[in-house]
Amino acid sequence: MALIPIMVIIALSTGKIQGYAQLEVELSLKMQTLSSEENEVKSILEIISDIAEQTNC
Repeated sequence: MALIPIMVIIALSTGKIQGYAQLEVELSLKMQTLSSEENEVKSILEIISDIAEQTNC
């Protein structure tokens, strides 16, 4: 009889672990997107800096 509650606990724990794994995947994707956007912003700022240097000459 004690096995049933243990099996329920294991099933609930497994579900929570799977949920955490899914959150980790989503966070990883968001971080990749953020990194890509950061690179785009960096490129734009470099262009602005180059233009500013040309106009200050």
